Amino acid sequence: MKIDTKPYLDFEEKFAERRQSIPTLFAFNEASLAERLTELGVSFKNPKDAIVSIGGGTHFLKSDYAAYKKVVAEGNAEFFELMKKKRFATGAFYTVLNAYEYSWTEDNTEAIEALGYTVEAVYEDAALKACLEAAEKQIKKEKAL
Repeated sequence: MKIDTKPYLDFEEKFAERRQSIPTLFAFNEASLAERLTELGVSFKNPKDAIVSIGGGTHFLKSDYAAYKKVVAEGNAEFFELMKKKRFATGAFYTVLNAYEYSWTEDNTEAIEALGYTVEAVYEDAALKACLEAAEKQIKKEKAL
């Protein structure tokens, strides 16, 4: 049985496009942050007055941060709604398990957490558990070939 990953990958692509529609500043020190703000035409006395940092060198203009939070909240809500659909959830588990090298480790913890769940939550939800197990079974089958 071939697992259909297209619905999940399409969602991820569209969600990434929506997130990327919000101007993001990547800067890892004060000088590069000042340079990025200048490129955007933002005048400032103190760069910290103009931005919100979300960690990892990622910053948003304060004026754009609410829009970013809204896009993320809407995308997360849409994702968890889509995870109620067998085809989508199985494809999501399959894709992320492969990304976290499940075929080598047979440890699904990081993949489950990367999708925003706890292991306990997935195993307590019969539908999610069935989708996870179908994805794991397919990966093991492919590994045996």
